[in-house]
Amino acid sequence: MPGGGKNKTGGLATAKTGRKLGARDGFLAGAPVFIGYFSAAVAFGVLARAGGISLRESFLFSALVFAGASQFMALNLLQAQIAAVEIILATLLVNSRHLVMSAALAARLPEKRSWLILPAAFGVTDETFAVAATREQSFGPVFLLSLGVTAYSGWVGGTVAGYLLGTTLPPALQNSMGIALYAMFAAILIPEFKKTRHALFLATGAGILHTVLTWGGFFSPGWNLIAAMVLSAALGACFFKEKGE
Repeated sequence: MPGGGKNKTGGLATAKTGRKLGARDGFLAGAPVFIGYFSAAVAFGVLARAGGISLRESFLFSALVFAGASQFMALNLLQAQIAAVEIILATLLVNSRHLVMSAALAARLPEKRSWLILPAAFGVTDETFAVAATREQSFGPVFLLSLGVTAYSGWVGGTVAGYLLGTTLPPALQNSMGIALYAMFAAILIPEFKKTRHALFLATGAGILHTVLTWGGFFSPGWNLIAAMVLSAALGACFFKEKGE
């Protein structure tokens, strides 16, 4: 992905030199994201069809949610017949990181009251955030919106393509695409592991905690997952403090 870099205070790249990035820049910057999203969404579409979800439901799943890792997780929870409230809470916790991402990008926008900010915010994902945050040029909602639309079209289009393609794939290959869930989470976690061991300790601890809760039968599967996420986040906030620079 395009390299940006951090400023002297360790924050996001905030240089405002050069021309302001526009819609064309957003589409071009989003092209690699489109390719990656399309391929991952194909796996989601195939798994959705194998799980008994209709084409219309699969399309709406991606069109309205637009959150890869959460969609794979929610799909697994749906197939396990987990209660709706547990699925909603679990996906809310997984997606809560987008609040921080959106706030960081909003701080760089010169137009604070543009009507484009809301649709642009919908397109903020891990990958689009990384692309935008590392840009040294200034940008506005138009750039973010075009970047998000490019990524969004790849995800929704890949979901539909995967669903339709599912009829031509052998069952064994369809089932093997379940590994996409773990690949999505690995893509989120591995970059953090390279930055600090704290993320590795927290992820490992969350996995162990979830295993203990599951084996102990303390709660239902959905609540076990929610409890593991909340407790791990709380422990991380208590024991791992950000070092000042």
